[in-house]
Amino acid sequence: CPPPQAAPPAAAAKKRGGSVPAPVAVDNTEALDRWGFRDTRFAADWVDGRPAVQVTSRRYGALGELPMFQLWSFFQRQLGVSMNVRDTLPKLPLPEVPPVADGLLEALAQALPRERVHSDAESRLRAGTGHGLADIWRLRTREPERRVHDAIVRPESEEEVIAVLKAAAAGEGRGFAVVPVGGRTNVTSATAVPSKEEDPRPFVALDMRGLSKVLWVNAEDGVAHIQAGITGAALKQELAEHGVTMGMEPDSMEFSTLGGWIATRASGMKRARYGNIEDMIVEARVVTPAGAL
Repeated sequence: CPPPQAAPPAAAAKKRGGSVPAPVAVDNTEALDRWGFRDTRFAADWVDGRPAVQVTSRRYGALGELPMFQLWSFFQRQLGVSMNVRDTLPKLPLPEVPPVADGLLEALAQALPRERVHSDAESRLRAGTGHGLADIWRLRTREPERRVHDAIVRPESEEEVIAVLKAAAAGEGRGFAVVPVGGRTNVTSATAVPSKEEDPRPFVALDMRGLSKVLWVNAEDGVAHIQAGITGAALKQELAEHGVTMGMEPDSMEFSTLGGWIATRASGMKRARYGNIEDMIVEARVVTPAGAL
């Protein structure tokens, strides 16, 4: 079903006789300890002698230019607490994370290029947390006690995924557990690492966002071949270039991925017209240490 067409901003500006606005520079780096992007958050400030809430970027158009006086009042009224513009959360350093399990990075480097194997503190902290309140609180407070993944890998082909899984299934105590992760928007702590008492193996997060292409689209038949790591926003944009839409638009679509939708049987805001994700899938390819199913 083709999406509704709208004139591009540049074309609309020309029709009105106005100038074409310059593109807005944005930083698409994800924020660590809150929902959204690093450059975009709510901030308090004084505007014309009055406290107001403002958005710190122009990612969402004019919203980034407007002081929201009523939102400031709404927060205080609904939360029932007094707020002060000068009260800000301190920026805490990242907590120390345990050393990576012996030999793990070397084993992973045999499966895919070393530059796509990550073991830094921020990557390890974020891989096992979603966007639920408990997860955001752990990240915001830098809770050090919780176990984290030993490493994060980002394959870019099916062959690399299989290579990682084969390495995970290695015997003689050299194996490790693998947890597929996508946009990390779950609200059930689904990607959390269990304690060593529950499972002493090293844990590796398999970041599927390296597989994020639309391989082909058959608009006539309404079928497309899409890799699992593509985000909802990117998928919507690419399908629109072919004059079609998937119709799947969950609240998390800027970050959540096609694979995550399938794994969680996700639903979107247009389900009444297009259905849930299980109504849209024709076929899915699944790989194991033994190969593809």
